[in-house]
Amino acid sequence: MLLTRNRVSTPVTRMRRLRLGGRSGKDAPMSALAQDGSFPGKLHHAVPSWVEPGAFFHVRIRVSHSFNSTLTNPAVARALLRSVCDYHTRCCWYCRLILLMPDHLHALLAFEQSSRMSEAIRSFKRAAARFQHVAWQDGYFDHRLRTLKELETTEAYIRRNPVAKSLCAEAEDWPWVWASGDTAVAW
Repeated sequence: MLLTRNRVSTPVTRMRRLRLGGRSGKDAPMSALAQDGSFPGKLHHAVPSWVEPGAFFHVRIRVSHSFNSTLTNPAVARALLRSVCDYHTRCCWYCRLILLMPDHLHALLAFEQSSRMSEAIRSFKRAAARFQHVAWQDGYFDHRLRTLKELETTEAYIRRNPVAKSLCAEAEDWPWVWASGDTAVAW
């Protein structure tokens, strides 16, 4: 904490002032702050220029509550996994792993520096909405995996997700998963 001219400055307040061009909450335009003083929930998912090409991201995309089916419905799951495979083959992304859960999916994806993560994921969601009638929630979660250990830990977490949710006894039993090294696919 720093003391600056009659006010306490914490890392959070300094970040807010920087983001708002030096203005405090009451001076900031309403478009920058929500009614409760917090920042809007919409994030811009651009891979920073300093991130080396090929860096992996853990991406999680949820379905909307209005979606009347599940991603693990065999017809939907097969079509989604084929689509992911197609995006991988066309180099829209490099997919190390994707796993479908009933209400969300997990993926380990890498993008070329020139391609935008948000554009690739928006295109994938739009195609799934159009052809498989999947209703997605707005946005998605992403986290850059900085080390090989973090990548391996996240991959193990993703593979164990169906077991943790009591959807299968062993991770190997879950049918709705694809990894880039898989040659034989059951779907």
